[in-house]
Amino acid sequence: MRGRLLALASVRPVSALLSRVLRPLDGVAIRVSGGRATLSGLLGGQPVVWLGVRGRRSGLLRHVPLNGIPYDEDLAVIGSSFGSRAHPQWALNLEADPSAFLTYRRRTVPALARRAGPTEEEEIWRAAAIIYPGYDRYRERVDREIKVFVLGRVPSDL
Repeated sequence: MRGRLLALASVRPVSALLSRVLRPLDGVAIRVSGGRATLSGLLGGQPVVWLGVRGRRSGLLRHVPLNGIPYDEDLAVIGSSFGSRAHPQWALNLEADPSAFLTYRRRTVPALARRAGPTEEEEIWRAAAIIYPGYDRYRERVDREIKVFVLGRVPSDL
């Protein structure tokens, strides 16, 4: 059942719909669960984190739920935007200001983002496809470079 749901989520019309409704529904699930769960995580069994980044124009802190991909001692996130043609705003914001916050199960830590190098990127894509096979479909259908970021913890002595 889970495999079918995940495969369906990567089909263009379904992913377009999810890109519009999933974030608000994840917000509701976060509030109802007291910060312990997202709808994406419950339905797909995916490790969803909340990424907090500052808007490059507004300066306001924005939060977005994303699949967190374990990478070495860090976490990676992929700017696939459900396979849409445009880069997600959070990715553009991270490029403008790499300081961020990661929240998972009510624990928030500061993080510093950097673009993944080519070798890292391929490793992250392979790991991501295990978590959510739809990532491969997203890569096939977009005519843009999908941005991949590695989020490292900010050293405590800074």
